[in-house]
Amino acid sequence: MHSTLRRQLLDFVSVASIPTLFLFTLQRIYSLSAPSSRTTITLQWIATILCALLLFAPSLGLLRRKPVASALHSISEPPLVPSYLPWLGCAITYLMGPANFLRTCSQRYGMTFKFLIGGNYVVAISSPTAIANFLRDRTGVFDVVDYQLIPLLSNLTDPSRNQYIYEIVEQKALVAANHGLSQRNLPKVSTTVNYEIFKTLGNVVGKGIQLPVLDFVQRSLYVAVSNSLLGSHFPSLATFDDFITFDDGAPSLLRKMNFLARPAYRARERLISQFARYIDTAWREEEGGGGSLEGASEVMSDIVRSMKNSELTKDEAARLMSSFFWGSHTNMMRTTTWMVRHLATDSILLSRIQRELQAAVDSKFYDAQSILHMHPRDLDGPEFALLTSFVKEVLRMNMLPTSIRVAVRDTTIASDNGEFIIIRKGEQVLANLYGLHHAPHIHDDPDAFRVDRFLNVSTEEMRQKKTLSTFASGQHMCAGRHFAMHTMRMFVIQLLHFYDIKAAPLSSGVSPSLPPVDRFSFITVTDAAKDIEISIQRRDSVPCDIVGTE
Repeated sequence: MHSTLRRQLLDFVSVASIPTLFLFTLQRIYSLSAPSSRTTITLQWIATILCALLLFAPSLGLLRRKPVASALHSISEPPLVPSYLPWLGCAITYLMGPANFLRTCSQRYGMTFKFLIGGNYVVAISSPTAIANFLRDRTGVFDVVDYQLIPLLSNLTDPSRNQYIYEIVEQKALVAANHGLSQRNLPKVSTTVNYEIFKTLGNVVGKGIQLPVLDFVQRSLYVAVSNSLLGSHFPSLATFDDFITFDDGAPSLLRKMNFLARPAYRARERLISQFARYIDTAWREEEGGGGSLEGASEVMSDIVRSMKNSELTKDEAARLMSSFFWGSHTNMMRTTTWMVRHLATDSILLSRIQRELQAAVDSKFYDAQSILHMHPRDLDGPEFALLTSFVKEVLRMNMLPTSIRVAVRDTTIASDNGEFIIIRKGEQVLANLYGLHHAPHIHDDPDAFRVDRFLNVSTEEMRQKKTLSTFASGQHMCAGRHFAMHTMRMFVIQLLHFYDIKAAPLSSGVSPSLPPVDRFSFITVTDAAKDIEISIQRRDSVPCDIVGTE
């Protein structure tokens, strides 16, 4: 520490003395010249100033470039990942497989590294402290670029409108979403989504069915969540295929790979048309300048009202709704799909979750009605501790980086062990959640799936340790995090309580194993390289009168 302090003091003395030394040198150089005319004076002054600047340019650069940090802490530049492609840098390697690229770089360069991609330097940070400080920063030094994805997803083509649209999204729409989906207000929509899951499972499964896990989860969750949030005026069944096409092509849209994104582009435009018609059909004006969506959830009415009270056009509002809608579905679908795959291929895991569920039913939730009226607070209790740990472990294993911001000036990010990471103006900072969640010194055996990894870890303890980041943090934390956690757990509870599930055997007769991750996964939660089929049979105890099928 003493050597570090001495070095910092020497830096301070050298920097503080620059102006004095500069003037002294300027004076000494000029005194050697003894000018005899006005023209000569001018030329000699110019020469004098140039000489002094050449002598002290490195020190002046130190003044301009040195980021501010505590004198008692070390600061360091992130190691640069080498690349032999000018401007493109590591773009091809990263875009072809973000998870593999980040894993390889983390193993080779540590928790922080820098790489060039498309003319921009990206600093990937993985340490718990650095990610927490980065996401919670309120100094304005990092400009959020997440919203710049909205035009790509929504096809907003007028750049002059983008800044205003971002302001409406951040200051109006997201405020309404955060309020309406908060823990306090979640019960206003939770019972509806519970019933919609129940009815949709009944309609999809009937008495029994065998189908791919991905198709089963996507179809069931899409219809249930759409109906619970938007009501009967929105044609959830009729829009399902277009939504899936849009979701499949979203990575190509975000990467501007238009030649691959044509089906997604056309499906998105059809969805936007449906949203425009839905808003016109379902909106009911009220006295006092208000209004609401007939049959929809309160939170969706609040979001649409915030856009109607702005200067957004009808087309812009419909396009934003399509983006919100996509964001509210895609992560839940992918995460729940992984959960069902784990349950179908791991009989021990399935048995453990079923035993916990049965114990909760025996002690507290006696019939179908009590299960469908579960309060969100019930799912956070000890009765479902293993299920909650299950969700968190699936998210830990499969989350990809989502938060990226650009530095508007030179700065530093406080990291672990009193270290500071240097960030230069214009560099983008990526919260490398995959690196955080797969670091062996943070999570024991990080590549192994352990359903009870978070069983005895309280929410407060995780918040303090900062070792799990699944819904971001700070002012840009996911607005639908409480809704998503409730919906995913309720889906699993109902699936296991009302149905028998097992993985359908392969053509060889062998039971399938958990499929590997698709190395080309690009958005938020990984995809599987291949899918498995699941056999689902309705139990005789299921009350058919509210299932929606015979």
